[in-house]
Amino acid sequence: PEVNFTESKELNLATVLPHIITNKQESIIICQSWIAGNLQVDLYSTDDKKITNLYQGDIKEGMFMMTWDGKDPAKKETYKGNYKIRWTIGTGFREFPIAII
Repeated sequence: PEVNFTESKELNLATVLPHIITNKQESIIICQSWIAGNLQVDLYSTDDKKITNLYQGDIKEGMFMMTWDGKDPAKKETYKGNYKIRWTIGTGFREFPIAII
């Protein structure tokens, strides 16, 4: 995928593996933070509209991982199409494109 780098002095890694999510497998949402703090992981549309929150909570310095199946956590609806995952901590954020098929 084409990745447009976003600014975050706190995050040195942010990715989704695999970045194509199907109904047969989950993806792993990963980040590595230089600092401990409150992390927010959100699903955004490609035109920068927030769709839903996937995680919010305190993390320690280092790696953070979670699995996600492409469904809305509250409604259990499965999304379809192109989106991006946004990690926000401290003063900046990182984004990574995903596709849900």
